[in-house]
Amino acid sequence: MDIDQKVFKIMICNAPLNIPKIRLPLDGESRPEDSWSLTITSSTIEKTWELTIDSVSGGTACCEPDGTAFLSQVHPGLHELRISLFRHQRRKLYQSVWLWIDLTGHRPGYGFEFSAFPANLRETDCRGFQIHSASIRHCQDSFRKHWLSFDVGDRVKQFCWTQQGIFLESLEKRAGQLPSPVSHELGQTFSASTDSDRWLRIWCVPATKAELLVNGEPKQRMRMWGRSYFELSLADLSTTYPEVGEVSLRGYGEDVCTTYRERRSYFFVIWFSFAQLWIPRDRL
Repeated sequence: MDIDQKVFKIMICNAPLNIPKIRLPLDGESRPEDSWSLTITSSTIEKTWELTIDSVSGGTACCEPDGTAFLSQVHPGLHELRISLFRHQRRKLYQSVWLWIDLTGHRPGYGFEFSAFPANLRETDCRGFQIHSASIRHCQDSFRKHWLSFDVGDRVKQFCWTQQGIFLESLEKRAGQLPSPVSHELGQTFSASTDSDRWLRIWCVPATKAELLVNGEPKQRMRMWGRSYFELSLADLSTTYPEVGEVSLRGYGEDVCTTYRERRSYFFVIWFSFAQLWIPRDRL
């Protein structure tokens, strides 16, 4: 399974959908009479065009292949198009692009709109979205990352969007094993003991000026543009505070919200409020 955590670039194209113009440089090695061809491959079909020069300007030749028939055969959904440009049957350029067929609108942080439901969407593998017949919307939930999954040929491609806010995760740190963070609803209870391998991770996205306090004592500090999470070992907390303990966040001098309270060997998440974490600059 491929996971793409980079920025998801969206292009909304007016119908009819077509492939872009091709501009070829004309220099000492390239001439108008050269044989150029373009091949585009998706997971299901492939098409090759023999390019003809439609115009020449400033040492650059422009070709306008008609790809409407090819793109009309690609079913609604997200597809990887592999583009190859050949000169005398030798490949000179290769590029892979993602194209969402029948996507009609995209609002960052809100969702997507489409004229036809994406046929290759794996609904059961998506997270953090409400999926409707003509739209996909971000949910207001406890997940720091929202995922959309698509079947692309013989593999599954996942795209993720990081959300802003305060989020809670737990993970187990063991020698020789990669930790797998698990998202939790705010308010969930965790069991703590001195031999626990579990850690709690509190995210503030984006990073801001905040402190993590245990029983009112500053333990960790977050800075702007720095690491955007705090980590706490349940074993360490259970050892240091065997009776009663309280963990809270504050914005450099002011209590913001109580996050955890310990009573003997249990930590209780009280509540989070993202809005409360933002302290006016004149009070920092």
